[in-house]
Amino acid sequence: MSDPKPYVSAVPVTEMFVDHSYQRPLDPPRMRRMAETWEVPLVGIVEVSDRGPAHTPRYAVIDGQHRYAAAGLRDPNAILVANVHTGLSVRDEARLFWYFDSKRTRLTGWDRWHARRGAGDPVVLAVEDVIEAAGLRVDPAPANGNIRCVATCEKVVALGGGDLLAAALNLITEVWGVRVDAFDAPIVHGAALVLWHFGFELDLQRLADALLDVAPRQLKAQTIALREFEQGTTPKLAAMVLTSIYNRSKGPKLRMPKDFRKPSAGRRLTVALVEDSGTLRAS
Repeated sequence: MSDPKPYVSAVPVTEMFVDHSYQRPLDPPRMRRMAETWEVPLVGIVEVSDRGPAHTPRYAVIDGQHRYAAAGLRDPNAILVANVHTGLSVRDEARLFWYFDSKRTRLTGWDRWHARRGAGDPVVLAVEDVIEAAGLRVDPAPANGNIRCVATCEKVVALGGGDLLAAALNLITEVWGVRVDAFDAPIVHGAALVLWHFGFELDLQRLADALLDVAPRQLKAQTIALREFEQGTTPKLAAMVLTSIYNRSKGPKLRMPKDFRKPSAGRRLTVALVEDSGTLRAS
């Protein structure tokens, strides 16, 4: 690959293009989001290949396709700072594209959560407050007492608020203590769906007692096995397993719903799990 030392230049977007023989397809929603939240200090430098004066447009975008497209959407006459590579064949450009893509450090879910916490995101702070109030910690390490499924916790809060998340975490703690495998995403989300749907129809102490004989790994294994017979997301399948375990215990049976995201009998209940003289109740 012949590539003399690249140089930095200001290049109009009208002189740039994308060669889709090696570039991935443009993601229009991502491009529009970048255009709407455009911040010059965060644009950085795009990587382009100079195809020569006989080629129109002249510069092939190797790295920075979405920034180039967002800039053009904002201003058709925009100019970007570019690292210009020369003497490359299309195959050389493809190799360079792969190199930049493979070396780029992508943010993990935890990186984003940490950044949102630092920015004071009210949802992140609310989720962490609930987790800490339950005597648990937000921590990616696989250790007892740690909550790692923060994205799931956020979904639970979006469904039924902080009280619903607190109810699910407290139910799990009541049954299994703070063992780390009890707080895997399917169990947390599945428990929340059951609490959200059934509300006051559910005898919480009965559910807790029924679960005492079921280890978290067994609950997850039953959830996976259910995929052979039922369709739906993993949290929904986990909720179905929890409902079946409840129904096998002595007492009135719960009717399995088609959609756990809708409260039964049209009642939108806030469910909170509290300790009251050694028993659990909904309030």
